[in-house]
Amino acid sequence: TRLRAVPGLRSFLCSSARLTDCALAKLSLIMRVSRFPVSRFTSLVGSTVQVAWRGSARCMSSGHSVEQEIAECNKWRTVSLIAAPACLALSAYFMAQPHEHFEEPPEYSYLRVRNKEFPWGDCALFDTKCWKAKTEE
Repeated sequence: TRLRAVPGLRSFLCSSARLTDCALAKLSLIMRVSRFPVSRFTSLVGSTVQVAWRGSARCMSSGHSVEQEIAECNKWRTVSLIAAPACLALSAYFMAQPHEHFEEPPEYSYLRVRNKEFPWGDCALFDTKCWKAKTEE
């Protein structure tokens, strides 16, 4: 192969990265054309190549079969279809329960001071009580 032209490269790459012969040949050709020193390549890229190829050799998935994955998907679909209505029912029940309403704060003289009228009138924009009283007049 063409790797014999670059001494030490084949042994380094085959031991650390487990590359295929085609990839090794391409890498050898690139390094011969660019005249990149092998020792510099191994020091710059060596640990990165080792980590990358060592990580890809590990199986990161759980290794379940297709049938197990379908069963797991159906299980969580069933759990969701049972849990969602239960949560909605509990929320509706608790919202319907009587709860304490807070008292209106005292009318202090420094609150709601109007030096100039609003363009829409004397009521605050979202004050529904004032708007109802104004429409009744």
